[in-house]
Amino acid sequence: MQSPASGSPVAAELIRRAQQLGLAGQAPADDHVRHAIGFLEALEAHGSRHAGMRTLDLGSGGGIPGLVIAERWPEISISLLDASEKRCQLLRDWILESGWSEHADVLCGRAEELGREAGLRGSFDAVVSRSFGPPPATVECAAPFLKLHGVLIVSDPPSSAGPYRWPSHGVGMVGLELASRIAEPYHFSIFRKARECPERFPRRTGVPVKRPLF
Repeated sequence: MQSPASGSPVAAELIRRAQQLGLAGQAPADDHVRHAIGFLEALEAHGSRHAGMRTLDLGSGGGIPGLVIAERWPEISISLLDASEKRCQLLRDWILESGWSEHADVLCGRAEELGREAGLRGSFDAVVSRSFGPPPATVECAAPFLKLHGVLIVSDPPSSAGPYRWPSHGVGMVGLELASRIAEPYHFSIFRKARECPERFPRRTGVPVKRPLF
């Protein structure tokens, strides 16, 4: 049987490098690729794949799932956002080395700040988030980047997935609505941007975690 990583050999190798640098968990690279493919399947299921679509990997870290998306969906644009200049430089180097520069780039900075920049706010068709932060901070920092009717896909820990993790009144504060959940083989929550995100969000750096919305 063909390994899921066999369709993403470059990304799998980059994930192994990230693991050596302590930037990715030590599960087999195939497992990380398989999980990343789950984001792609969720995007397709919600009608969000189209040529030229703009996607953001929020808190990319070692490049998961952004690097897998870059390799498997070259027809879309993927931006990998991270706050660490060291990680950002590694991601830039890997994207250049892999020949993905025409459709992949790196945004280096705090999401709370970048989410207010012209050209970024309200500019993405989709946001994916694997391990950005707790639910309140994730939705507050992701929603400003999305276009109206754009999609946010968040990976959930199996033990804590469910309605209490994403209360409707909480996600609604930033204009999001829960669209669906996926439980197999990985847990994902999918949100759609139903209303414009209020201008006061995201709040200044650090506040979404220190003073969570819900």
